[in-house]
Amino acid sequence: MGSYKNNVSCDLYIGSGAGSKFLKELNNAQESIKIVSPYLSPSFVQELIKLHEKNIYVQLVTEDKIEDFYGDYERVAHKLIIQLQKANEENFQKKSKLEKYSKILSIFSVFVLALTGGAYYYLEKKLTFLAIPIVMLMFIVSWYLKKRAEKTVVYTYDYHQLFPFRVYKSRKDNFIHSKIYIIDDKIAYLGSLNFTFSASKTNHETRIRTEDKDGLKIILEAFNDLMNNTEKRHSKDIQEWGKELYDEPIN
Repeated sequence: MGSYKNNVSCDLYIGSGAGSKFLKELNNAQESIKIVSPYLSPSFVQELIKLHEKNIYVQLVTEDKIEDFYGDYERVAHKLIIQLQKANEENFQKKSKLEKYSKILSIFSVFVLALTGGAYYYLEKKLTFLAIPIVMLMFIVSWYLKKRAEKTVVYTYDYHQLFPFRVYKSRKDNFIHSKIYIIDDKIAYLGSLNFTFSASKTNHETRIRTEDKDGLKIILEAFNDLMNNTEKRHSKDIQEWGKELYDEPIN
């Protein structure tokens, strides 16, 4: 079910360079930016980060088409999704002790084995053979302690967003294809214009610009529905994104 409003006052633009005016007004935002675009250019997302750093309230709705999601840690996705690491001090102490005891047992086992081998020719052979099971037991215990140490979780991880955004999983039956741009809740752009360099600069695109209050009310309602209502759509949880984006060392 869609929204409809007749007799909305707007400006119309068709052709290349359709994003020029929009980008100027975007950078001149005073309070807030709200964007819906299924495709994003990393350089444009970087502009949103800069606006966020200027205390402009930024919200973003997109599909899981972030161009540089996978890659090195200097890319945009790593700035949008931030990893927080928390250390468990009790487990850290436990891990250290297990590693210490494992190392001591391992060294002692090698030492006893060497002594047993050297004493083989000087002591009764039956006595030296009795030492072998003891050495094997020490090796097993050392190995067990080492594995316990490896499985001891020292760090836990949590993820948070640099600014509020919602990422929907791409589905053929429910793809978010809308392009909505709202500046300070006073200006809105609609059309075929994705939040990408090619769409804004070189592609042949269509877009409208409106400051019509009744029209803005409907557009804002549509944005809020996409940003907050996931009942009929499948969005990707920020924790899920984080676990795919970052390594999570156990220790």
